[in-house]
Amino acid sequence: MNLFYYEVKSSMKASIIWTASLIGVLMSMMLGVYPIYRDSKDEVTAIFSRFPAGFSATFGVDIETLFSYSGFYDFIFNYIALIGAIMAVALAMTIFAKEKRAKCSDFLLTKPISRASIFREKLLACFTIITLVTVIYVSCALVLFSANKETAISFERLLLALLGFFFVQLVFMSFGIAIATFSKKIPSIPGIATALGFAGFILSAMANIFNEKNLDVIAPLKYFEPSTVFETGGYSVKLSCLAVVIVMTCLLTSFVKFCNSDSHLA
Repeated sequence: MNLFYYEVKSSMKASIIWTASLIGVLMSMMLGVYPIYRDSKDEVTAIFSRFPAGFSATFGVDIETLFSYSGFYDFIFNYIALIGAIMAVALAMTIFAKEKRAKCSDFLLTKPISRASIFREKLLACFTIITLVTVIYVSCALVLFSANKETAISFERLLLALLGFFFVQLVFMSFGIAIATFSKKIPSIPGIATALGFAGFILSAMANIFNEKNLDVIAPLKYFEPSTVFETGGYSVKLSCLAVVIVMTCLLTSFVKFCNSDSHLA
């Protein structure tokens, strides 16, 4: 477990910064921006009515629910999930590509620990950090929701909606692990993480613009949308199963690759 503790410790500073930024965005939106929208409903509605329908869809705006607390949270979830996605990819790639980027993979593999154990402990470190970030995020969001008297959503639905952030991160974490494992060279972790996160955001925008549910399968940021939980009490079965398949496929193929690569590629 020494490798696990090392990876968690070495990633903690960056994770704290990401978490602080995430909570800052959440609080500024729900405490600062939402009251402005709520108190200026007529003006905001008039502004959006002047834009083409595709404009509102691009940014995930549902004018019918935007002025409720839960509806506004659903609106900003795309941006919260974007932050989480970038963080998850960057975290996974940093942990799994650290030796490859430093060109010291051989040194790690000469230690009395199997490749399977190395992969397992690195994966556990990623999962632990993402879980800690989620606990902080969900706790803060629950406090914000409980302090607001406008929503009558049950605790079970609220908690499930908030946990969507965690599951989105798991999907993008698996992407990051796969990229780190299969790539021979990792030129820029922040660049790849940002590109992958915004690619997910653009795909979500496309699914919203065309208003085609079948397009949701190519938009990971939409797999665990709060609106679906608020309306039905659960996630989309199809999209949830797809997320499980993606995560398991990425992790299993990465594990096989990691355990069977030549040392200079491991």
